[in-house]
Amino acid sequence: MAAEISVIGLLMIAVIVAIAVRLVRVPYTVALVLTGLALGAVRPVVPGIEALFAVHLSPEVLFAILLPGLLYEAAFHISLRDLRRNWRVILLLAAPGVALASAVTAGLSWAGLAVFGVSLPLLAALLFGALISATDPISVLALLKELGVSRRLRVVMEGESLVNDGVAVVMFAAIAGLLAIGMHGGDGHESVDAAWVVRLLLWEVGAGLAIGVALGAAQSFVTSRLDEHLIEIAMTTVVAFGSYLLADGLHASGVLAVVAAGVTSGNYGGRHGMSPTTRVAVTSLWEYVTFVANSLVFLLIGLEVDLVRVGGRVHLVLVAWLAVLAARAVAIWGLTPLLGRSREKVSARWKPLLWWGGLHGALSMALALSLPRTFEHRDLILDLTFGTVLLSILVQGLTVKPLLRRLGLGRSAPGLREYELQYGRRQAATAGLRELNRQHEIGRVETRLFERLERELQGRVEAADRALCEIRRTSEERLEEDAARIRRDVLLAGRDALGNALSSGNLSAEAGEALVREVDAELDDLEGTE
Repeated sequence: MAAEISVIGLLMIAVIVAIAVRLVRVPYTVALVLTGLALGAVRPVVPGIEALFAVHLSPEVLFAILLPGLLYEAAFHISLRDLRRNWRVILLLAAPGVALASAVTAGLSWAGLAVFGVSLPLLAALLFGALISATDPISVLALLKELGVSRRLRVVMEGESLVNDGVAVVMFAAIAGLLAIGMHGGDGHESVDAAWVVRLLLWEVGAGLAIGVALGAAQSFVTSRLDEHLIEIAMTTVVAFGSYLLADGLHASGVLAVVAAGVTSGNYGGRHGMSPTTRVAVTSLWEYVTFVANSLVFLLIGLEVDLVRVGGRVHLVLVAWLAVLAARAVAIWGLTPLLGRSREKVSARWKPLLWWGGLHGALSMALALSLPRTFEHRDLILDLTFGTVLLSILVQGLTVKPLLRRLGLGRSAPGLREYELQYGRRQAATAGLRELNRQHEIGRVETRLFERLERELQGRVEAADRALCEIRRTSEERLEEDAARIRRDVLLAGRDALGNALSSGNLSAEAGEALVREVDAELDDLEGTE
């Protein structure tokens, strides 16, 4: 019963904080962490507050209950087309980027701690580097949407955070396996060598992705043959949590399984198999699940941090945090030039945001908490992790907005809100017309009612078009943004056509590659103006 009371109490606090941040304009996640810290500080002197501490941010709570919902909701709504267009930069930052950042963090932390006379074995430092390397820019992504930052930048940051969670967990498991030999002397354990690590990585990644795609595809197939929104909602819940549990039970990556399941079911079942009513219901459910999970995660982060203990090692925490920042900088400025002049080139203005906005959160803390109590350096790694996450959320999270303004990435034109309202109205009316036509074709709408509703929806489309034209006429900035978006779509369509012509043999390899390079150069010039 204590756990139930704790959850209800934490949700009540989350609601109060959500209302309060509308007045003080502090990022919601930052406010939750500060609230958790405040509750932890007054815990010894406030009667009855102990009931809130019955739930802890344990690996079991995070991985089995909170994380699947967060990952599935984000993956469900991310466009597969956007992922395909940006897969190189996302994988570059999420795989080799995380590996490089982990190694640099380990080296710098190991050296920095040694300066203060703290000896941490290099393998243990690598373990810290692996668990702290995943980014969790939830509050930053909300800010990007609020300020109207380009869609591609949001896709890159969200795509990286989805994939690098799985990569970090797999790396952590591999290094923890190597450390198990040192902790137990090798007795009774499988031989751990390079081949074992490779097998682990291949199985964790490959099986995790396969399980997620299979369950997402199965759910999409059934959804396309049903029109029962309650059953379809239940299926998304089963797939979200079931994909994690199945993969975890098979010793594969549950994180990657959930991401793969969400992307598959969202882009196939969600877009093509669900009716509009079902999509609205599913979206509402997962928005609520995400709100609850985020609220609990960030409150529990604040509750878990022992400020007295971490404060006693503040100099070591600063070393670790600066090492993490330096490693992230090395990964971003060191690897993104590899994209050269491709259409996925990372704009120079994006790099500071990708660096500073790469916050760290609950995943790092849960991995640190999962270390066995017999591990000699557990307390030190816990304090370094908790302190780094805290500084990341509070210092970086509170200063991202000024950084965005300084970089000129936020669109703050006076007509932006009105433009987005009219654009949204047009999209909604157009989708309504498509659904009305579909129902009329299958005989569910009588002709006179169809004609009346069609006129009404068409009138909304035309009214929105007139308003959008007026905004474009009076706003040169808006006109240029629309022109850039349309040019990009046209160029990408042309590039796809060239790829099809090459694969079908209608273009020679030499001519096709030359034409593709021309299109890529135009796309590169277009991206450079963002």
